[in-house]
Amino acid sequence: MLGWSLAGTSLVSASLYGLFTYLSNDSYNSYSSTTITSDAISYREEFQTYDILSYVSLGTSLLSAGVSVY
Repeated sequence: MLGWSLAGTSLVSASLYGLFTYLSNDSYNSYSSTTITSDAISYREEFQTYDILSYVSLGTSLLSAGVSVY
């Protein structure tokens, strides 16, 4: 039962990784194309937040997958 729960956690975390990566790329593109300083600061903060969340999600996914296989 625990293996299935960890596999499900891995799947959800992998999905979140994809979502956060998409949002990070979108924020970075907005950051790169803006000419207003306050908007650039806001987009950069969004980009950095989504970037960190994507790496955390990827790590959680890989850890859950590894433990569920073990």
